[in-house]
Amino acid sequence: MTIENRLQQAVPATSPCIGMCKLNTEAVCLGCQRTLNQIQAWPTMTEQQRIEATQACLRLLQSATDN
Repeated sequence: MTIENRLQQAVPATSPCIGMCKLNTEAVCLGCQRTLNQIQAWPTMTEQQRIEATQACLRLLQSATDN
């Protein structure tokens, strides 16, 4: 399963982590595209915040593949 598929199918309460945890120089995970702040805040986020974070991850991933 690709990261894009995982993010699109993620249940909001479920972390989009795919186990490929490595941050780039901008503190964005190369695996799930979450920022370090999003990763740290995940356990205390509301469902809506998790949905928004997952959507932001998808936008980052799509932007990266479009370039």
